[in-house]
Amino acid sequence: MRSTVEIEKLRDLLGGIVDTLTEYGTEEEVGSFAFAYLCNVVDALNWVLGEITTENFLSNSYLDVDTWLKRKVELKEDFL
Repeated sequence: MRSTVEIEKLRDLLGGIVDTLTEYGTEEEVGSFAFAYLCNVVDALNWVLGEITTENFLSNSYLDVDTWLKRKVELKEDFL
């Protein structure tokens, strides 16, 4: 398991990249799949560190789990 300090350092490193690219990056960079993934990793690390509540992390502000659970049920109904 990773230490809190190691997770914080990684979050700060990645968060700094996100902040800089958000402010100064090109539209292409900020609109890329890789940048979206980077932002998601920072969000996940913030959740791990307790800076985002689980309820908020599961909400449509982040993961939108309710929508995905509904879709899972729909797919099971379609294929079973």
